[in-house]
Amino acid sequence: MAKLNLSPRLTMIADFVPEGDALADVGCDHGWLGLSLLAAGKIPAVIGCDLREGPIEGAREHARLTGLSDRASFRLSDGLDGLEAGETKTLVISGMGGALMAEILLREKDKLGFVITDERMAVERGKYYPVIKASARAERETEKKNGAKAEDRTLAADEIRREDAYGPVLIRRRDPVLKQYLLLRKAADTKMLEGTKSSTNPDARERRSMFSQDLEDVRFLLSLYESRGESPASAPEASGHGDI
Repeated sequence: MAKLNLSPRLTMIADFVPEGDALADVGCDHGWLGLSLLAAGKIPAVIGCDLREGPIEGAREHARLTGLSDRASFRLSDGLDGLEAGETKTLVISGMGGALMAEILLREKDKLGFVITDERMAVERGKYYPVIKASARAERETEKKNGAKAEDRTLAADEIRREDAYGPVLIRRRDPVLKQYLLLRKAADTKMLEGTKSSTNPDARERRSMFSQDLEDVRFLLSLYESRGESPASAPEASGHGDI
């Protein structure tokens, strides 16, 4: 039987998957997330979707090797195209599109009708990955009516911008991995501002304004950690601006 060994990022995602519902895993790669949850008895079935044929064939082979083929199906699919309405209530979007989806979800959650209920941040090979758990707003309202505790907050524009960029739960929790990422962002923004400060090109001025705003936000968020009596931490080693 193949060993079910998840990366730190997939382990965080697995923790967020609720028990008892079939899972749709979009961007499933070689299928390890769904198969590990099946093996643990956390979900009854998984539908894995991926855009590439190689990973799908690999996932099917892994399901065969682990004896889980009867409860795991894998489909060649562009995003959600391979899913039928009502097949599952739980959806994971990871793989290559996961970071983009996280960015869209943070920025457009209200329009999409979702509420972010939990967040974590994983580090793998020098790259930082947000892991977001969200529920449909209607479902969350039902939870509130049944006594679940929820915050009712009115946010200023600056708070909304910072939460959309870096995650509301991570900020409120003063997540230590987020702090590492903020230190990297601070160094990267400072470097980019230094590199564009002498340019009069309109594009450079626009980029300078963007990096300046982000640097201001990052400094504010880092100050929240210091206000809790934490000693300043050094920024972790980075392999370049592209890894951020």
